[in-house]
Amino acid sequence: MYCSKYQISPLGTITVAKNVIKDDRGTKKPSDFMIFVTGQSPSPNNFPGSASGTSVSIQAGNYEVIEASVSGYTTTYSSGCSGSITGGETIKCVVSNDDIPPISFIDTETAKLGKSTFLSDALRPLIDVGPSSNIIGGHVSLSSPTASSDHLKLIARSFICG
Repeated sequence: MYCSKYQISPLGTITVAKNVIKDDRGTKKPSDFMIFVTGQSPSPNNFPGSASGTSVSIQAGNYEVIEASVSGYTTTYSSGCSGSITGGETIKCVVSNDDIPPISFIDTETAKLGKSTFLSDALRPLIDVGPSSNIIGGHVSLSSPTASSDHLKLIARSFICG
């Protein structure tokens, strides 16, 4: 009979689930996010995200689940995504990503045309609205006396109608 002085302790299991919130026009799916697990010999130690979860076997000790950042998404981790695990213990970790809303063009300066109000940032991409317009760095200066309401109407019409 063979005896060993080393006792093999049972492994712990971390189930890592991926949640993607697409409420602001995001298009990524769970597998588009790469997950990494650090600790005592995690297996697997990296894998694409899965909504149903991926089981990771790991030796007892401290661990952490992290994710490679993806542009356009914020990341949050549940409490089970880092800490300490014992042999035989099962822990659930949920990594969530929420798509970031598109950038709003908000400016305190507005141009009022009739009943419509246009934010000045919405007008900035448009250039050369006429020979008497005041163009500064490719932008119409709304505070300029030469940026008349006729010029602003032309800009707004171009912006809305293309």
